[in-house]
Amino acid sequence: MTRTAIFTDKAPRAIGPYSQAVRAGNTVYLSGQIALHPVSGEMASGGIEAEARQVFDNLKAVAEASGTGLAQVVKLNIYLLDLGDFAKINEIMTGYFQEPYPARATLAVAALPRGAGSEGEAVSVVWPPLACRRLPTEACSRRRLRACAVSGRRSPNVWRGSVFRRSPTCCFICQRVTKTAPTSRPSARCAPACRP
Repeated sequence: MTRTAIFTDKAPRAIGPYSQAVRAGNTVYLSGQIALHPVSGEMASGGIEAEARQVFDNLKAVAEASGTGLAQVVKLNIYLLDLGDFAKINEIMTGYFQEPYPARATLAVAALPRGAGSEGEAVSVVWPPLACRRLPTEACSRRRLRACAVSGRRSPNVWRGSVFRRSPTCCFICQRVTKTAPTSRPSARCAPACRP
C-alpha cells in the first residue's frame, strides 16, 4: 500500500516533523489542527468558539485537499483544556457536520501546542472508492444494463474485464455523470478535488 502526504496552503503548515495528512489507500488520516490562521500563523482570538471554528476550518481545508471533505470523516478526536467547553464544541460542530455524524472522542488534556484551548484530528474515507467502477451491484440480463456500485446509476453493459469502457457512468468520487467514463481516473468534468 502506498502512502501519499497531503499538503495545502489553506491550512497551517505543520509545526513539527509530520504531514498535514496522509492518504493510505482509500483512508485519509488528518493530523491534529489547532486554531492557527493559515496565512498569519497566529492563533484565533475570541475565545473557545473562535478557536473551534478555526480548527474545523483547518480540518476542512486539509480534507478537501486530500480529495474528501468533512462529509467523509468517519472518526473525529477533539482535545480540550476545559471540558466545560463541551457544549460549545457540540454547537459549533453541527455547523460543519451533518447526520450521520462521525464517531467522536472528546478528551481533556493538560496542555496543547501554542497555548491552544482545543485541537481536532480526524480520519476520513475517500468515497466512492475507486473500486466502484469494478463492482456493479446489479445486472439485468434482459436489458443488458449494469449499475454503478455507489450511485446506482445504470450504464450500458459494455463490461470488459474489470472496468466499464466508454459508457455513461458516475465519477468515482464526486458521482457526476460523464458521457465517456474514465477507465482509471476521474474525468476532467469532475470537481477539482476529484482530479489528480
